[in-house]
Amino acid sequence: MAPPIENKLGCILPVTPALIKHYLDKEPDIEVVFITTPTYDGLSADIAGIKAVIGDRIFMVDEAHGAINYFNKKLVNAMASGADMAAISVHKTGGSSYPQSLVFNGKNSRI
Repeated sequence: MAPPIENKLGCILPVTPALIKHYLDKEPDIEVVFITTPTYDGLSADIAGIKAVIGDRIFMVDEAHGAINYFNKKLVNAMASGADMAAISVHKTGGSSYPQSLVFNGKNSRI
């Protein structure tokens, strides 16, 4: 699934719950939803809204550019929003001095 693009600015927008629902309606056998958020431009998807749309499917989020989201309660992060798993690249936005990533697995996760 290709994310929407804002043509005037040329930036990639986050996927929306409506877009995810559209694809799930077309392909009801999908078992895992995997998204990347925030985008390279720092725009975050409605993770809780997507979680509500996908129901019991496994929900995985690549938060490569969202490490700082865990340090501010006003910012959206995958684990607080109901994702089953999140992968974070600390060296991109978290201040790590060498390549480092973290993988979080939710307490009620099936992964």
